[in-house]
Amino acid sequence: MDVKSLHLALQQSFSADSPTRQPEEKIIKNLKKVEGAVTLPLQVVAEKQVRSCSECIDGRVILSY
Repeated sequence: MDVKSLHLALQQSFSADSPTRQPEEKIIKNLKKVEGAVTLPLQVVAEKQVRSCSECIDGRVILSY
């Protein structure tokens, strides 16, 4: 599994649509069997779009708090 696949699986695991969500939940559950799975979530967090999104959220929380 690569970082982009995990990122997509994580995004779709929050879907309200059960047929979309359930296969992604299985993928995430089976990550323990994937070699190198420990570093994959760290690589997802390090992606530029994830960092910029979290900075945007942090800014909103601070401004609205």
